[in-house]
Amino acid sequence: MAEQSTFARRMMAQKLMTEKRDDPFSDSRFFNSRALPNSAVLQMPDIIDTQISPESVDIGAALLGQDNIQDRGTILPVGRSPEGDIVPAFPEFITSSARGLRDAATTVGRAMQGDPRYIPVDGKLPDDVVDEITNFGLTFGGAGMTGANLLRGSIPEGALGIFAGQRASSFPGAKVANEKGQEILKEQNRLMGEYKYVTNELTKGRMQLGDDVADELRNRADSLANRMNENTSQLGKLEDEGLEALEKQFAASDEQTFFNLTDRKLGKGLFKLPDNQFRFEIDDRSAKIRLAIGDDEAALTRGGLETVLEKALPATDNIQVGSRMRLDSLLDHDELFEAYPQLRGYGVRIKFDANDEARGSFRPSEKLITVNLGDMRPFRPGVEVLGKSLKKDIKSTLVHEIQHAVQEIEGFARGSNTRVGNADVAVARAVTDKRNIVMETQAADTAYREARAELVNFAGAERIKYFEQKSLLDSHQPRLLFNQSNWYKYGDDIRRELQSELGYSYNKRKSPKRELWLSAAFAKLALKERGAMPAAARLADASSMKEIKSKVGKLQRLSDKNFEDAARYRNASTSLEQIQGSNRYQDANPEKAFNIYSDTLGEAEARAVQARAEPATTADFSRSLFPPNQFQEGGMTNAPPFGLQNTLRQQGGFFKD
Repeated sequence: MAEQSTFARRMMAQKLMTEKRDDPFSDSRFFNSRALPNSAVLQMPDIIDTQISPESVDIGAALLGQDNIQDRGTILPVGRSPEGDIVPAFPEFITSSARGLRDAATTVGRAMQGDPRYIPVDGKLPDDVVDEITNFGLTFGGAGMTGANLLRGSIPEGALGIFAGQRASSFPGAKVANEKGQEILKEQNRLMGEYKYVTNELTKGRMQLGDDVADELRNRADSLANRMNENTSQLGKLEDEGLEALEKQFAASDEQTFFNLTDRKLGKGLFKLPDNQFRFEIDDRSAKIRLAIGDDEAALTRGGLETVLEKALPATDNIQVGSRMRLDSLLDHDELFEAYPQLRGYGVRIKFDANDEARGSFRPSEKLITVNLGDMRPFRPGVEVLGKSLKKDIKSTLVHEIQHAVQEIEGFARGSNTRVGNADVAVARAVTDKRNIVMETQAADTAYREARAELVNFAGAERIKYFEQKSLLDSHQPRLLFNQSNWYKYGDDIRRELQSELGYSYNKRKSPKRELWLSAAFAKLALKERGAMPAAARLADASSMKEIKSKVGKLQRLSDKNFEDAARYRNASTSLEQIQGSNRYQDANPEKAFNIYSDTLGEAEARAVQARAEPATTADFSRSLFPPNQFQEGGMTNAPPFGLQNTLRQQGGFFKD
């Protein structure tokens, strides 16, 4: 097959030289948006000769993610170089798709060439080949081409409210950019295939190809490189439709309004937690736990530990107590795995260890979640527990640990445990952060408070002037009096005084007497304001209405300018007083380690997800419409005592929970 394809390609080169076309690929079936022939796929070089066109070769390597970019954007075409500079780069969703297509082509090529590893022995294939074929199925057919429903029995009620982020393939903010990016990717893949074929031909050299064909091929390679560069530029233009636009919208509205707006526009509401990263909630209604045990069947019965283990998880080909299984063999959750395909292959190990106080853990280095039934009361020897309860407890812990896995993928604030050696660092960092905020914003807070105090007096002077001007009019609109906020404070007194002085009360029917009554009421309202605000009265006497309005506008702008920093100052000051004034994190408190663990943002987030996932399992918590509201007292187990904004940040890796 290889000899025949080589001969065919040589004949094509000779034909091109003979015809001397301006565009040697004008009617080629290889380069007119048609699929490459098998020979072209099989013989595409993995490494391209850098002498041909270094810039073009760099584009090909970058498309596959084979460059020196360290922190690549998920959607936006930027990344961080080893030196720490922000540089242009293909985003992750482009490079991952390109690598998938390349690897899939390799799989097809090996199989068609008769690689003996792809021939079943006793009806079985090697594990690495099975994984390769699985990846091929995921690349071209989605999850439907791989796996099977190997286990029977599931929880019908859905419950995973995982908080996902920007790296999720289904991130709502990426929808428009991703759709356009996929169009560019489709074109880029075609160009890449053509480019590889052209550069492969050029490796034959001028002696074999002839000068004319070599020049045409070189020009074609440069043209393809330029077109791929243009595609990269187009990806850059998608930025305004991605995260930057969302950040601008977020800054222009309050958090709940932004959540509702994105829910209507994108189909998923976006929100942030104190680590300042966008999140959305993955729909939990289709989530199922796969266990080969009925809801009403006894899962744990009387007997020794071995009996408990045996009954807890009946041994099957897929799940055994203590053995590692794939997450997607235990959990059926299409939306989660669509957002994070890598989670499918994460490991899960279920054990029963009464000596281990942790109900679960996640080890990022091993991509392994452990669920411990030994700490799940009443899951003890001698106590009968039904399958439904077992599934719910496994699910509750699994939700918690999956959230930690998502935190690792997204770079969210991390979890902790009660035995971490540097627990004090989290508290010390919180104190330092709050002190820094206080120092940074103290001047703004002072400016804000002074502006507000002055604004109160000038606003009072403006009202006095307004009421006195109205008292001189012969005709009124009654609502301009009765809708005044201070009328509710002084209205009853003014009515009684006017009844005594004028001898009649207010009548809704328009008449000279009614207009006189309204003028007198405005005059009395001005007097009430003067008595309550002597400083405002002095300003009203010393300044014109124009001068007062101008000063009010300036003070309002000054207070608006400093409002956010003033709010940060007050929040940081309050938090600092709470942390330092409470014994919650003091060495003398025996609960110190647990409190630090519990108050860490990563742990609070995982518990909030549990509360939203399985309310009947953790406690009878109601599910808030706005996810951050779940972090309040009564919304979750061990809600952050000083509020969501004052949760701690744990440094380092993930720990047992």
